[in-house]
Amino acid sequence: MTATGRRTPEPPHVGRARRPPASRRARAEAAARERARARRARRRRRMTLLVLVPALVVGGAVAAAVAIDPSSTPEHADAAARVDRPAPSPTPRATPTRAATPAEPTFTAAQLDDPTSTLVVVDKQRPFHPKDWAPADLVRVGTGSEQLRPEAATALGHLFAAAKKAGKPLVVHSAYRSYPVQVSTYEGWVAKFGKKSADAQSARPGYSEHQSGLALDVLDAGSCGALSCFGTTPQAAWLGANAWRYGFVVRYPKGEQAVTGYVYEPWHIRYVGTAVAKGMHDSGETVLETYVGLPAAPDY
Repeated sequence: MTATGRRTPEPPHVGRARRPPASRRARAEAAARERARARRARRRRRMTLLVLVPALVVGGAVAAAVAIDPSSTPEHADAAARVDRPAPSPTPRATPTRAATPAEPTFTAAQLDDPTSTLVVVDKQRPFHPKDWAPADLVRVGTGSEQLRPEAATALGHLFAAAKKAGKPLVVHSAYRSYPVQVSTYEGWVAKFGKKSADAQSARPGYSEHQSGLALDVLDAGSCGALSCFGTTPQAAWLGANAWRYGFVVRYPKGEQAVTGYVYEPWHIRYVGTAVAKGMHDSGETVLETYVGLPAAPDY
């Protein structure tokens, strides 16, 4: 206050601060925002460094290890693992199956020589030993007094039943012949036709398959009824095509006299067992000597 009582005006710098003009205020706010952005940027850089520095250290260690041992790379490590691991077993594939081929029957030289064997081979070079040998186990076949060994008799029953069912009935004409009977039979042939012709159609005593009890002559039960015409009958054709199914073979086939020693006899069948009969049929071999590997026997 003055001496006159008036209020003394305050100097310009004393009292409240004046508000800066709006333009200056805006610049100040902008500067503050810029400073805040700068602080945030510095924080981000610090965080980046905190992450990158350890990573660079680890990376440098890995690089050093790679330089020392290349196998430590993922690719090499995987390759090493593949080498160390045993190779996986291949998945088994199904093997295509083929149709089984039946094994050919086997036989020994003793069986071909033994008169008690169903595989005994008797021809002009292979007589019985002894020549008057006789089987001890004959049974009757057919409706008469003819005989065969049991195995052959049973098979013949099946063969005759099949022939009858097929409309081609057969009968027994002659089966087992003892040595004495064959002596008489052969002498009759010689007397009627001469020795040379007899040898082509009848066996000498001790050389006849009939003596084995495994061979027989059959006839048709129809209009022929004789050996001379049997080859022309339907029964003969059926027998030639089906005898093997029951263990028999037509022992003296057509055109094989140079091997068997006898003319064609479609009525004369011999029991050799189902295995050998089937083996001959399947192989196409019609001559027993050839099938078992024996030499031809055209003469005595």
